[in-house]
Amino acid sequence: MTKIQKFNLGTSIRKTVFPSGTTNEELPNPGALNIGYPPEMDDHVFHPFLHNDLGSYIERGGTIAYSGLNYTVTEANNKAMFDASGRFNAINSNTFTGTTMTITLTNLPTTFPYSAYIGIVFGHRNFSPRSIIIETSTNNGAAFTERLNDNSGKVVYTCTYDTGGTATNAIRFTLGLPDLSSQIRIQSICAYNYNSEGMHNYFVPLGGGTFKGNVEVSHASSPALTVTDTTNTVQSSIFSDDNNSHIGSLSNHNVVFRQNNTEKLRLTTNGLLGTDFFMQFPPSTPISNGGGSEATYYQNGALTSLDASLANSPVPQAMTVLKMRLYVNNALSGGGARVYVLKNNTNITGTNKEIDVTTSTFAFEANAVNTNFAAGDRIGIKIIVEPGASAAWYHVVLLCRMTIA
Repeated sequence: MTKIQKFNLGTSIRKTVFPSGTTNEELPNPGALNIGYPPEMDDHVFHPFLHNDLGSYIERGGTIAYSGLNYTVTEANNKAMFDASGRFNAINSNTFTGTTMTITLTNLPTTFPYSAYIGIVFGHRNFSPRSIIIETSTNNGAAFTERLNDNSGKVVYTCTYDTGGTATNAIRFTLGLPDLSSQIRIQSICAYNYNSEGMHNYFVPLGGGTFKGNVEVSHASSPALTVTDTTNTVQSSIFSDDNNSHIGSLSNHNVVFRQNNTEKLRLTTNGLLGTDFFMQFPPSTPISNGGGSEATYYQNGALTSLDASLANSPVPQAMTVLKMRLYVNNALSGGGARVYVLKNNTNITGTNKEIDVTTSTFAFEANAVNTNFAAGDRIGIKIIVEPGASAAWYHVVLLCRMTIA
């Protein structure tokens, strides 16, 4: 039978310093060791890099306030206390205005109901305070409850507590003066509860996440950022080479430029650049219908007539008609009309592709015409005026997108 031996880490495998100089010593090897207890277990392993729901605290909108100091701590030093590194926030003793100073964290990006843990790590015992008080608040700092009061002088201070279902949303640290040097170096501040987010607030996981700061991609050989939609393997890329900056597609797909989440420009797969423009079809005369049957008029941008040949204006370059807007001077007092975009003398019909003109209204829109025209296709406007329609001017404007070589 294998005997399971329990041992004290402090005496069994702990070494006080790293080997140095001429020596045959090495760091102890603990062998097979279970450190996998989750934070819901009270005896899990503490390390600010393993679990910290305050990671990237400043970038995620957390607020820091100091008191008891006569200078302003830099943003870089504030950020250093909440990243996974050996950087630290150095505070000199001569900047204390008394015997203690406080750090108050409010607007926590993550709050902590039920069992929770707080830790603060200093760079060295020489740079740690002689005493510390840790307090928490459930009303964003209006009132605090003491969780730790320790004057033994340590590199790492930790505490645990439980607020039930009322979440902690502010934390205050009161630090005494250092007793072994003239400076305090705060390396890490961390807090989490039984449902810790682990290292997600330090690093964006492969499954996706949100960056809270600037992102830089750099390399000597054409560094690139590539985004792929795997449905049809559509790939976009931003990269730089020795002489140029590039933005576009790596796959055979259009490149669309958007502003305010609306397409404004399109580079097609055949190398043509699409841009939006307006095509106007102003009336040359008001039209009406006092007869007993429908009357059909046509507009080509210069004339309004019963002559259907006005719908034969050729399109010089491939384009798409996106929308049709209509303004009727002298809103109809009787009757009605139907307005169509014509493609090769055929009405473009369907939901939001044509306009029904009604009485007492001036402005109309068909916002989904979305019809492609090839170079040489003919375009025009067709207005079918119903019996009894009063006289009005029909001003038609098309929103189009044309490809330019």
